[in-house]
Order: sequence, then C-alpha cells, then structure tokens
Amino acid sequence: MTNQVKGVIALIICSLMGMFYLQSYYAWQVYQQHSLALQGEIDEVLLAAVSKAQEEKNLRIKERVDESLRNPELVSYAFLRTAEGPKIATIDPITGETYSSLTYPGEAEPEPSLKEMQEYLIKRNDAFMAKGTYMYWSPLIAERLEDYMKNTRLSAAFLNQQFEKELKSRNIEGGFRVLFTSEEFEDEDFAQGELRSLAWNVHTEEYDHLALVISNPAFEILKRMGLILGSTVLVLMLIVLSFGALGIILHRQKKLSALKDDFIDNVTHELLTPLATLKLALETLNRDPDFSQSPYLEISNQQTHRMAEVVDHILQVSFVEEGKAGLRMESVELVGLIQEVANYHRTMAQKPIALSLELPSEILVWSDHHHLNNVLHNISGNAVKYGPAKGAEIGINLKTEGDILLLQIWDNGRGIPAEEQEAIFDKFHRVQRGGIHDVKGLGIGLYYSRSILRQLGGDIRLAQSSAAGSCFEITLPLIHTAVI
Repeated sequence: MTNQVKGVIALIICSLMGMFYLQSYYAWQVYQQHSLALQGEIDEVLLAAVSKAQEEKNLRIKERVDESLRNPELVSYAFLRTAEGPKIATIDPITGETYSSLTYPGEAEPEPSLKEMQEYLIKRNDAFMAKGTYMYWSPLIAERLEDYMKNTRLSAAFLNQQFEKELKSRNIEGGFRVLFTSEEFEDEDFAQGELRSLAWNVHTEEYDHLALVISNPAFEILKRMGLILGSTVLVLMLIVLSFGALGIILHRQKKLSALKDDFIDNVTHELLTPLATLKLALETLNRDPDFSQSPYLEISNQQTHRMAEVVDHILQVSFVEEGKAGLRMESVELVGLIQEVANYHRTMAQKPIALSLELPSEILVWSDHHHLNNVLHNISGNAVKYGPAKGAEIGINLKTEGDILLLQIWDNGRGIPAEEQEAIFDKFHRVQRGGIHDVKGLGIGLYYSRSILRQLGGDIRLAQSSAAGSCFEITLPLIHTAVI
C-alpha cells in the first residue's frame, strides 16, 4: 500500500471520525436545549398547579365564610335609611353593637328581606375576597375567618390532579411524581436521571414544601427531538456503515497485496535454480576457446547478470518487509565502502562518469555492511541510469552533525517532479515521463533503501531536485570520525 493511498485512507478515516464527532456533539447540544426547555415547562406546571390549588383553597374559605354570613348566631342584619342613602348594617348578635355598614343599591322599596340582605352581603364579600381583601363583618365572623385561613390547607390530592392536567395539556409524558416534605429537600430525595422542578414553599394538610419530578425525562426529550434525532441516528449509521465498508475494502486490499507478494516471492524463488544452472553453463562456455569470443555469449552473460540482480533485489525487499533482513550490526568503515561502490560504477557503466568525492580519511558507522553496500549501489546506480547519455556526474559528500553522519549524493539527472518526490520511496513506484518508462527498473530500490536504513537507525530523503539534478541525503549513527 503506497504512502499516497495510506494518506487518502487516513484522510477518509479522519473525515468520518470528524463527522461522527460533530453529529454527536450537535445531537448532544440539541438534547441539552430540550432539557432546559423541559425544565422551564416543569416549573411552569408547578406554578400553575399551585395557583389552581390556591384558588381551590380560597373557594373553600369563601364557602365557609358564606355559611357564616347566613348564620344568625354569628351576625345579625339591619336595614338603615340614612342621609347618604339606604344601607345594610351588620350587628354583633351578642352585644347588639353595629359593627359595619354597606351601601345598598337603589331606593330599596320595599325593604329587602333578611335573605336578600344576606345574599347581597355575600355577593359583595365574594368581590372583596377575589381582590384578596378579607372583611371582618362581626367579631365572631372575624374569629371564624382567621381560623379558616389558618387551618385550611392546600389539598395534596387536588395538587396531584392539577399536575396531571397541566402535564397532559403540554403533552409531557414519561411519568411523574410529587414530593412533599416538612423540611427542605435534600439531594438524596431525588433519584439519578430524574428531572425536578424548583422547590416551592406551600402549606398542605401535612407538608410545607413540594417539588414536581419527571421520572423519565430522557423519553420526553427524545420524543421532542423527533426529526433531528432520526436524522442524527441515520447519519451516524451511515458513518458506521462507511467505516465497515472501508474496513472490508482495506481487508480485501491487504489480502490482494499479500497474494501479490506471495506470487512474486514464489516466482523469484523458482528462478533461483535455473539462474544458478544458467550461470554455471555460461561460466563453462567462457572457459571454452571455441565459444569465449562469441558476441552471443557476452549478451547471455549480461542478461543473466541483470536477471540475477533483479531476483536479488526482490528477495532483499521481501526479507526487509518480513523483518527477516538478518542484520549483522558492526563497525563499518564508510569511506572505503563508498570508494569501492564508486569504482564499480565507473568501471561497469555504459556511459562516461565524472565522480567528485569529498571524503575524510576515515568514517566509522554502526551498521550492516551488506545492506549498506546495497543502499549505496542503489542510489549511485540511479544516478548513473538517469544521468544524461553524454555523461553522468556524481558528487558524494560526507559530514557529521553531532552523533549523526550525513551522506549527500548529488547527480546531474533530469530531476523529479514535485508531485512525485515523496512517492518515489513507495514500493514499485516509478516516475513516468509522458506515460512511459524509458529507463529499465523495478521501482523497489528506493523503497528498499529507506526501509533498511530505518532498521539500521538511519534514514534517507530527497533533499532537493530540479532540472539540473537531484540530491539525496542519508543519515546514519556515527561511531568515530577521523580528521583528514
């Protein structure tokens, strides 16, 4: 799987995770908003129910006061004609003292009966009480009124009925309960997950405080979210399905990649025996004077050598990927190894090569001699292959930065396009020119080089590239530097 593919997959996964998070966060915020709105409605229900219960309590007080106003043992009435007009006076039946008087409408002809005076006074008393004014029509009625107001409490049963009606009128479901207490409410009075109203000081038959509690507020909130909740669940399901589909695709791709690698490894190993036989036959012919000068024999030697290099490169990559590179870490004298590789390419290249080496007398690195030799051959070989036909120029420079060795390899090749510069280290990737590959190769040299260098504690990168050439930088752990 190439780095570009991995990057795209990582971007898709991050996008899906971001969408999942944003959708979940949005749903949570909507849930919180509905929770606050429901809290406000519960408080409104409490106040409305208490107000209705207070009205019911006042009605009971009014009925008892009305009965008292009709009781001749508590109050007597007298009709008076005064300069200010006709009036009805209330009299204490025990002392006979006039306690209060109230203007009677009209001319009052004939005089109103006792019942009419009682009903008129009751009517006016109801009007006063509706405004919150309580009239003491006689000392006995005053005593009774104070007793009524003191002992008449809100009805708990009536409150429960009003809570049920108010909740139903607002379509609030999920169950409720009303808490009554004589003391202030404590946190342990409420179960976890319940939604409670504000606590209210109110006098009922037995208690002084009450609160309305919704037992299952989540049900009500989710019901109100409706379409938003449905769309959120749908989007989250799509995201989960996308994750699942992506996982299946990745599994299939990994399986296909494994099959491809197995096929390449099997074919490569199958070629080893015929290659060894062919090389032995060619060596025998090289020693025969009748065939040693044949141009066809030279071509066969070159092609056999090339095929052997291809098989060797594929096997190297296979071992690196499986972690079976068999590293033999040791002190490697790098300067001599670089000169050996440079001399090899100067001798074997089919084009002129100009080498520029800026090397100290000795550099020791902690590495694997065999694999490090392969890396240097890969980079130098690319510089030769992709260099101009008139002649390749290669520059090699060594310098140290603390405990790190920096090896720079320059060439005068045609450069690597910017969009391809990171992909060149991917397995089997080759830079195309006009849709064709005009230089032979497998596209595994740089992949192998980066993989093995990282196992060796180093790395490789393309430092710069242009039409005038490219520069690769290799880093390795340093042991000792000898000054020139």
